[in-house]
Amino acid sequence: MSPRRTMKASIACGSILAGMVLMPGCDPPGRPTHAVAEELDSQASFETIYQANCAGCHGNNGTHGAARPMNDPLYLHVAPPETLLDVITHGTGPGTLMPAFHQADGSGLPPEKLAALVSDMRQYWGTPSQFQGQSFPSYASTSKGDAARGATVYQQSCAQCHGPNGDGGANGGSIVDEVYLQLVSDQALRSAVIFGRIDLGMPDYRTQRAGSPLSDREIDDVVAWMISHRADFKNPTDYVPEE
Repeated sequence: MSPRRTMKASIACGSILAGMVLMPGCDPPGRPTHAVAEELDSQASFETIYQANCAGCHGNNGTHGAARPMNDPLYLHVAPPETLLDVITHGTGPGTLMPAFHQADGSGLPPEKLAALVSDMRQYWGTPSQFQGQSFPSYASTSKGDAARGATVYQQSCAQCHGPNGDGGANGGSIVDEVYLQLVSDQALRSAVIFGRIDLGMPDYRTQRAGSPLSDREIDDVVAWMISHRADFKNPTDYVPEE
């Protein structure tokens, strides 16, 4: 190749490279786009907040903790987001294990981070397309259950794992233990029946009984049966020692 032709080729290549660098809206190869970078930052922020405030009870990545797994698509689909926000903000009340993450004096997580936490759980752990066109029991009870009927539901749907009396079986622990029932709210019991424990192999309401899912009334009834085993003694958190 002649020197003149070589120079022309070099100038052409240089012009192309310069154009690539200056081209508006383009990122260098391998670098995520602005939208992807923002998404990665958002997920990293969510994981940081979750690990610092929630993982101790609900488990790393939202599973295998002592408390309900939050990384449960069915739970995140049925539980209203405003209810989740209220529970995270205010807790579930004295004597229960879920604390409030925003205090009246302004301490704790700010409201915008609490709202983002709920939104991000639903975004990263929810799969709404999986449940399109399906109907579900109400998240919260809409009527008072009947404990006597609930005993029958229990025998049909739960006894095979939790034992004939509810005090534990080969595949499940006691659900009538007095200490357990004092520590969990009525809603926590209802959530356990509806959603099971996806991380521990406990089935949800759709497969606890062969042949048909539990109805809303049956869920109310079996929860009432469990509540009927709760001892009626003063909550230890209400105890005030004499001075």
